[in-house]
Amino acid sequence: MSRTRLNNAWSAYETALRANNVNYEGRVYNNAMHGFFSDATPERYDEASAS
Repeated sequence: MSRTRLNNAWSAYETALRANNVNYEGRVYNNAMHGFFSDATPERYDEASAS
């Protein structure tokens, strides 16, 4: 899912989490791609964000 699509979907997702009393924490890592923490995908891995 692209960052834009994810950002646009966040409000509805957060509403659903709250409605179901889910304890959650959301984080945004600017300029990081999906899977940025997986060093198995070097084209997306972002060591600074993953640390």
